[in-house]
Amino acid sequence: MSESSIDFPRSYLRFYLDFENRQPISISRPSPVRSNRVRVALEAMCSITHHATRTKTTYVLSAACKTENVGGTVGDLWIQPNADCIFIGSDDGEFAVYKSWSRNDMGVMLEPPTLGPQPERQTFRSEENFDDCQYELCEVAATVLNIYESVATAVRGDRPLVARIEYEDGDYEVCIEQPVKTINLAERDQLFQIDTGPIIVPDLRPERLEAESHFIGVFDLAYSAFHERDWAEVVLRKPTSVSGDVSVNHYSEARLIRPTRNSLLELS
Repeated sequence: MSESSIDFPRSYLRFYLDFENRQPISISRPSPVRSNRVRVALEAMCSITHHATRTKTTYVLSAACKTENVGGTVGDLWIQPNADCIFIGSDDGEFAVYKSWSRNDMGVMLEPPTLGPQPERQTFRSEENFDDCQYELCEVAATVLNIYESVATAVRGDRPLVARIEYEDGDYEVCIEQPVKTINLAERDQLFQIDTGPIIVPDLRPERLEAESHFIGVFDLAYSAFHERDWAEVVLRKPTSVSGDVSVNHYSEARLIRPTRNSLLELS
């Protein structure tokens, strides 16, 4: 069956900062440069449709980067203490910055420090921080792989594969798409299983929705796995205790999603 899917290597999140025009609310060092235009590749997409209103919002997850000092002097390109940094953008103007240091609660301050400590999860309207912000999803023709033999042939080939997980969650319909970076083929058992990420998975429980100042804050980073059509497991990145009151962000909490409509697609 033919349809379309996302060519992730040609899909991007873009944003622009004019430091002469505004003071951003997401940085922890004064910028040595006067402007910064960023293009970052995408790791995953998640669309959420509200059943009652039929309102559909699309969210994209960027590839990870390290906190850097763009235009810095020799020996000063990497901000210390350094953090993993990942972005989530949406088509309704919300934005999230997730940062993760060697441990949680490092107390790294925002710039200016009067804004307080840099949070691990920071959410805001994109216009509060950027002069321009948008994403591009490159959609191409794709073939749904319906039987094991077609999956096995595709795994032995070299065309990109995309996994899709669809399910209902309370008042919402969720669709997650991701490039398949790792796939396992158990040939004697006629079974395949993806193991890939990161993706973004929404926590749509009422208490989580109420706790977030912006809807985009409901997302957790995760990896996904499935080998059946009607269920999937994800492992979520959560604050995880390592010693006493010290915790780190680690993929440590498994979640079963059932029922789902899982599919594997081969890009043309």
